[in-house]
Amino acid sequence: MIFCSNCNQQLDDNLKFCPACGKEVNPDAPAVVVESTPEYQTYEQPNYQQPQQPYGVVPGKGAATAALVLGIVAIVFSYVALVGLVSGIVGLVMTSTAKKEGFVGGMATAGLICSIVGTILAALGTVACFSVGCFGCIAATTSPWYW
Repeated sequence: MIFCSNCNQQLDDNLKFCPACGKEVNPDAPAVVVESTPEYQTYEQPNYQQPQQPYGVVPGKGAATAALVLGIVAIVFSYVALVGLVSGIVGLVMTSTAKKEGFVGGMATAGLICSIVGTILAALGTVACFSVGCFGCIAATTSPWYW
């Protein structure tokens, strides 16, 4: 066995030209035409598959979504005592329902936080309104100008 000086292809001793690059290898050798099929490396492309998404109903996802929406409503409408308190409390209940059903996403946690903040703001607003209202009533009834 000899090697081509141009492309380092391994050659038979009786070849006059390199079958890979066509350069004359051995001028003294008889001209022999060799038909060969090129050898290719076999390469198999890896079989990638996307992770399977669960289809259908994910337990607790609906309750977590409802908790998040109700928590946001509780924050936005915390100045309206009844809306803020009710939506915040229902949001807390929906969060606990989502956690009991096994939902582990961040949506339930965000719903819990928003519901707590909205409920506290609505409660503080309610207490402030009643305090100011009661103080106003007391001040008005004890005023000498009231009678």
